Amino acid sequence: MNSDLGNRAFQNSLRIYNAMYPNDEELNSSTFLRILNYQLSSNSLIDGFIDYTIERYMRELTERLVNFINQMSTSQNNPISENQLNNLNIVTFNTLENPINTTCNICLEDFEETSQVIKLKCNHIYHDNCIKHWLGNYNNNCPVCKEEI
Repeated sequence: MNSDLGNRAFQNSLRIYNAMYPNDEELNSSTFLRILNYQLSSNSLIDGFIDYTIERYMRELTERLVNFINQMSTSQNNPISENQLNNLNIVTFNTLENPINTTCNICLEDFEETSQVIKLKCNHIYHDNCIKHWLGNYNNNCPVCKEEI
């Protein structure tokens, strides 16, 4: 088996994917596999090359996953100070004009009209207890957009 053909099919599929989706940060596996399948069938490659290409693709996904996990682990456990927590402005949900979200993205519960909420500078809204727990124990970024508090 000539692994060079499998490598070319993989590289060609990756090139086509990146050309079709230039702003896509995450590699979409189903779309990529459809492109790869087309490449393999159009080039009449045999099973050995498919195995090589899938192995290469899995290595690529594993590398991206490890990088993502490493990135997440370095950004975790960076809580804000007690003083910063106390300075967050708590308001009642019904006083907000045109809220960007109507559900707390931490506990996934809808806000009630009388819910006590905190609106971050990125405009995302959370129950006061939910966001204070997140910011005080885990991370100093908005859970949705990752903007620093």
